[in-house]
Amino acid sequence: MRSLWSCLVVLATLPLFAQQPVQKPVGVHPAPDQMPKPRPGAVHGFTLRGIDGKDVPLATFRGKVLLLVNVASKCGLTPQYKELQALHERFAKDGFAVLGFPANDFLGQEPGSNEEIARFCSSTYGVTFPLFAKIAVKGEEQAPLYRYLTKESPFPGEVQWNFQKYLVDREGNVIARFAPRTRPDDPKLVEAVEAAVRGKAAPPPSTALPKAGSGPAADALRGAVARAAREDKVALVWWSADWCGWCKKFEAYVARPEIAAVLAQDFVLQKLTTDHMADGEATRKHYADGRETGIPFLVWLDGQGQVVGRSLDAKGENIGHPAKPEEIEVFMAVVRRTAQRATPEQIALLQSTLVDLAAKR
Repeated sequence: MRSLWSCLVVLATLPLFAQQPVQKPVGVHPAPDQMPKPRPGAVHGFTLRGIDGKDVPLATFRGKVLLLVNVASKCGLTPQYKELQALHERFAKDGFAVLGFPANDFLGQEPGSNEEIARFCSSTYGVTFPLFAKIAVKGEEQAPLYRYLTKESPFPGEVQWNFQKYLVDREGNVIARFAPRTRPDDPKLVEAVEAAVRGKAAPPPSTALPKAGSGPAADALRGAVARAAREDKVALVWWSADWCGWCKKFEAYVARPEIAAVLAQDFVLQKLTTDHMADGEATRKHYADGRETGIPFLVWLDGQGQVVGRSLDAKGENIGHPAKPEEIEVFMAVVRRTAQRATPEQIALLQSTLVDLAAKR
């Protein structure tokens, strides 16, 4: 993990929150510069095969809060089945369901047939929540649902291991992601489910810009958000320090005339200097959400101060200036979701310039 202090990243310490995802037809993977604009309820647009072989449109679950989990029968985390079942039962009356997606992508830990999986889950853990036929959650055979979750949702980044969890609201929007080792009875996960079934933003606290906080950094941030609201744009904010090499590389990228011209159509760019302002550390702590893997280098905020995108790699760590192919993919996924005016050719320019710069290093 890049050191927290090497990039002191963005104010993106705001919690991960939902953005309106993109729906695409099952089985179709559009080219990056042809991605459709986001719209609400993307998860409900997918159809998968149930473990009994019948097609199950996820629109069937419209009106319910969902926890999507890629499961496996021979994993060290397999006992989470018991806790998932308990969570499913606890909130079922409130319109909640766990959906299990068996996958054999990690060390062959789900080798059985669909029939064997169903029998194992029922007899060993008393599972009654919906299970689906085996799918791939990574790689060339990745299921369209998981391509959306990992590439186009508000929480891009590859599935880390078995039992990664995505929380979906009643309208089909992804509103939170939890790591494989986050147990279903973890207080943070349970609190997020409770908030979602009650119709509140999840996970808490609110992603709205807090009233607390003062000083140059906080004022600059609020100014960027206010301008974004006036101009119907998105604020792209990053924290920087004179000694931070990754920060300087990103600043050089956005300062290129051809890049600045494209970004200016959709984004209000705001740099927050971290360790040269008296309130820098206090502001960082104020927005920190306690992620053990660090805080993001970049954050996108709408005109209400709501987080609509964060740049994290597959491990949930800081990507700094997008340089590696997977980092560029994460960065560009958020740009495509949030840009409303840039043409496909201009989006392609943003990406090709990053790729060229990376190749020269």
